[in-house]
Amino acid sequence: MSMNSPLCHMRHALVLAQRSLGQTAPNPAVGCVIVSPQGQIVGRGRTAKGGRPHAEVLALAEAGEAARGATVYVTLEPCSHTGQTPPCAGALIAAGVARIVVAVGDPDPRVNGRGVAMLRAATAAGEIAHVRLRARGTGARNAVRWLINQCYGTQWPIERTFPVSVTMRDSVARAK
Repeated sequence: MSMNSPLCHMRHALVLAQRSLGQTAPNPAVGCVIVSPQGQIVGRGRTAKGGRPHAEVLALAEAGEAARGATVYVTLEPCSHTGQTPPCAGALIAAGVARIVVAVGDPDPRVNGRGVAMLRAATAAGEIAHVRLRARGTGARNAVRWLINQCYGTQWPIERTFPVSVTMRDSVARAK
């Protein structure tokens, strides 16, 4: 697998998220990697201690203007509601990213597909895709399942965390 493959970037985002486990309550541990059209990582973020700022906001701050036209790899569907902070989906749209790759949908009832819908509705966020993370041994899909279960302190069936069609094995394609 190429070091610049979608799966490699998603695994990088998962590693970032795992570093925040147990430190982000009441929010989940999320990782985010922003990659320029030239394949350079221009921003990285993970949910900060206490749950704020969110991973996407930190990655966007690091990327700055380089986020425009970039691809975002995020481990959990960006939030779509305003709580103590504005929605991350809105920040991604405002930054002008070209593509967003989401590992899993957010099972939180306040989000649960609304973040993806918000991103899809925005012309600035041209493409939303999901990566198929294969289930075998300690593979990436099992890591995602483990991460979601750790973040939410509950057992979410992995099927529930894919609200949109998934894509091929090690590639990303336009979701329907």
